[in-house]
Amino acid sequence: MKFKIVFFISIIFSFGCLKVLNINITNPNAKIVIDAVITDGAGPFYVNISRATSINETMAYSPKDSARIYIGDNLGQRDTLIKVKEGVYQTRTLRGITGRTYFIEVHIDNNIYTASNKMPSKINFDKIDIDSLSINGLGVYTIIPRFTDPPTKGNFYRFVQKINDSLDNSYYLLNDNLNNGLENNTPLISINSAIRVKRNDSVRVEMQCINKEEYAYFSTLSQQTNFGINANTAPSNPKTNFNGNVLGFFSCHSSEYKSIRILK
Repeated sequence: MKFKIVFFISIIFSFGCLKVLNINITNPNAKIVIDAVITDGAGPFYVNISRATSINETMAYSPKDSARIYIGDNLGQRDTLIKVKEGVYQTRTLRGITGRTYFIEVHIDNNIYTASNKMPSKINFDKIDIDSLSINGLGVYTIIPRFTDPPTKGNFYRFVQKINDSLDNSYYLLNDNLNNGLENNTPLISINSAIRVKRNDSVRVEMQCINKEEYAYFSTLSQQTNFGINANTAPSNPKTNFNGNVLGFFSCHSSEYKSIRILK
């Protein structure tokens, strides 16, 4: 009896240390996952189609075989994608141009999934600066992407970082709520303590100009990742811009790269 009382008290104290998080994580079993990306440039661009397994298992996806995919824009471009491997489809002639609205149709199992997205104007990625700090006596470097936000409010950004050709899976997102019209001074700092930029590392950063809906999508995905869900998958159901019962997002954004090597 004494052991049972101690055990019960330990359970109470254990739960007293937990923070209750209301996260809407639905089981995506058998849902189609569509990840499509158009950037500014000549392409080719790719659409990945898969089907989710149980969220309680490995979160792996099996490729979807037969799909017909069309992408066009508001000025008459229209492209029929070709299958390059299981679950991966590629554009042939489509060009990405800022300011245009793009439309996608995905035909799977007698269902049609559609989405649209407008590619925002491109904002120049000026350069990369390096800042340094000490964490537990270890010199750590942070990357600061330099650009000047336009005076018109309502701009959104995403940054993708590679360190020595290894992808940093952190979601780096910015808006201009606090720095409208100013030069960016916000460094890319990962919540993952294992991801650190060190001396002699080579770093490549992609700057994406995205719209409000895409910012909201990746913000939700980032929050879920912070709670331990694998960043490489679509773990639950952040708000998609596709109609129908599917996961994923049709992304249209500008893209510019800068690289640097840490020598000092």
